[in-house]
Amino acid sequence: MKTVSSIVENYIKTKPFLLNALSLGIINLTSLSRNIMSELESEFGKEVKQGAVVMALKRLTEELDFKLNHKINKVIKNIGEITVRSELTDYTFAASETVLNKQADLITDINSHSDIFYTSSRGVNETNIVVSSSVNHLVDKHFANEKLIQKLENLASITVKLPKENIVVPGIYYFIFQRLAWEGIIINEVISTSNEFTILVSDEDVDLAFKVIKDFKPIIAGKVEADQSTWDFLHKALRDVVTRGTAAGAFSGLKVAVSGKTGTGQVFGKNPNGSAKDDTSWFASYGPTEDPQYVVVMMVSQGGFGASTSGLGVRNIYETLFGVTGNKVNPEKAIFPAGVPTNIAKVDLKKVASKVDLTGKKESGAKIK
Repeated sequence: MKTVSSIVENYIKTKPFLLNALSLGIINLTSLSRNIMSELESEFGKEVKQGAVVMALKRLTEELDFKLNHKINKVIKNIGEITVRSELTDYTFAASETVLNKQADLITDINSHSDIFYTSSRGVNETNIVVSSSVNHLVDKHFANEKLIQKLENLASITVKLPKENIVVPGIYYFIFQRLAWEGIIINEVISTSNEFTILVSDEDVDLAFKVIKDFKPIIAGKVEADQSTWDFLHKALRDVVTRGTAAGAFSGLKVAVSGKTGTGQVFGKNPNGSAKDDTSWFASYGPTEDPQYVVVMMVSQGGFGASTSGLGVRNIYETLFGVTGNKVNPEKAIFPAGVPTNIAKVDLKKVASKVDLTGKKESGAKIK
C-alpha cells in the first residue's frame, strides 16, 4: 500500500546528494516539499497535502541522521593507520585462459624484489594488476601476448585500515567516496579486504585525497594521564553524588542511572528591588552511567543550591530524553527514538528571547514563571 511517507522516502533515496543534505539538516523542508510536490502526486495518483509531505520529510530526516551519520561516524572516527604508496601502475588485461598462469610467473619474479607493491583482481571479462612502476618491465615481459585494455601510470595508493564494525554498518564506503567526489578526486581503482581498502588516485590528487581521509579521524587535543584506579574512583564518586550525595533527593526514583556533580556559586550584591542576590545554581551530569549518551549541564543565575534548582531541571531533561513516565522507561516516548542525533538543530536565542516575557506579564509568546 502506497502512503505519502513511503513515496517520499522512495523519492529521496533516488537522490543521493539530497539524501545526505537531509541527514545533515541543511534543507528547508517546506521549500523542498513544494519543489517535489508534482512528482509525488504523479506517483501517488492523487492530490497530496503539502503538510503531509513536510511531516514525512521531517520523520525521514531524523531517521537518516541516525542511519547515515550516527552509526557511520562511530566507525569512521575509529579508522586505523593510513598508508600511502607512490609510483604505481595499473594494468587491465582481457580475461583469458592463460592470464592466471602469467600472473603466477610474475609473482615468482617479483618475490625476489624488496618493497614491491602488488595486487590484482579478476572480473568476468577483465583482470586487473597494480604494481610498483619499478617492475613494469616484468609485467610487460610476462603479459606480452595478452590483450592490454588499459595502462595507467603515475598513480598513488592510499590504504585505510577500518575497525571490524565496518562490515555490519551500511554506507561506510559511500560516506568516504562521497567526500572524495566532492573534492573532484577521481578514483581509478578500489581494492578491498574485510577490514581495509585501498584506492588508486593520480599522483596529483594523492595529497588532497589523503587530507580528506585523514580529517575523518578526530584530533586529540590532549589526554589526562591517570591510573585506572583513579578513573574508577571518580566514576563511583560522581554516581554516589546522585544516589546518596547532594543530588540524591532530586534524582530519587529515576529509572535511568545518571552521574553528576552539584555546584553552588556564591553571589554578593543586591537586586534592583533591594533584595540580596541569591547564589548561582549549577549541575553537570552524564547518563546513562555505564554507557553515556548525553551530557546535560544546567546553570541558573540566582537559582540557589545546585541540587534544589538545577538538579531538578536536569532530571526533567533526562526523563524527556529517555521517555521516562513515572516508574517506567518507554524508549518509544524518548525525544530521539532512533538514537542520539549527530546534528542538533540550531536555536536562534534572540528570536526565542523575543517571545519570552520575564516580567510575568504574558503579552506575546511564551511565559516564564
